[in-house]
Amino acid sequence: QRLLQVPEAASATAEAPGLTECGRLLHRALDVIRAEFEERSWQAFWRVTVDGRRPADVAADLQMTTNAVYVARSRILRRLREELGEDVG
Repeated sequence: QRLLQVPEAASATAEAPGLTECGRLLHRALDVIRAEFEERSWQAFWRVTVDGRRPADVAADLQMTTNAVYVARSRILRRLREELGEDVG
């Protein structure tokens, strides 16, 4: 749920006024792990998890298989959970 409240440009807003401590931690975690993944995988994760788009539509937009979208989402969520040490998805 918290991911739905995070703007895509996490690094640009990590120190934005009005963010809670939890929000700042989430932004920093997103910045750290984003660099670990290919941009297309990150976009697949973001569009499905945050934007709420259908995996099949995202797959078509990014020229991926639907399964690859699910795999990208799963891997990034797992890595985010590791970084935060909690359940985020």
